[in-house]
Amino acid sequence: MSDYWIPITICISISVIAIARLWLEYKNKAQIQLTIRKALENGEHLSTDVLDKIGVVKHAHTIDLRRAVTLLALGIAIIIAGSLLNALNAAFAIAAFPITLASAFLLLWKISINEEQANNQ
Repeated sequence: MSDYWIPITICISISVIAIARLWLEYKNKAQIQLTIRKALENGEHLSTDVLDKIGVVKHAHTIDLRRAVTLLALGIAIIIAGSLLNALNAAFAIAAFPITLASAFLLLWKISINEEQANNQ
């Protein structure tokens, strides 16, 4: 069996996970919109508390922090796996992408926290 199947399998797995996540988010948003539409057609008033509970209003800084921590953990896991498989150079090359994205999300998180504090003052 060829050595190319390992990276091919990894790419396919990541793609399947990403597509499944996007599809589930689409289904969730469509269901939320349907719920809101039915409530408005029945003449109900939707307060901000109700919208918070059903997930319409989300705080960007919380999402950025979660993504940053997840990507950072992924990058560290790739480095550890590379060291266990004696392929540390390749692991650093692959781990550079999620770690760089994690740094960007941490920066966005910090900026949004500072903007929120400035708006509250």
